[in-house]
Amino acid sequence: MKLVTHALASGDFQVEPELVGPSHIAYTYDPPGSLHVVDISIDTTHGKLASADIRLRLRDAELN
Repeated sequence: MKLVTHALASGDFQVEPELVGPSHIAYTYDPPGSLHVVDISIDTTHGKLASADIRLRLRDAELN
């Protein structure tokens, strides 16, 4: 989970829709209490984004 959080904060990915304001990645585990992540969502001040609504694009290294 830390790897996903670090990758998203690295600036290497363009997140769509653009997240404005504070956000938190919420992980869904199977079964609850295990370390087997089956889904994620992003909680924002404007509501929750399901994983199906989130798009990640790797940024071109030359444009960074």
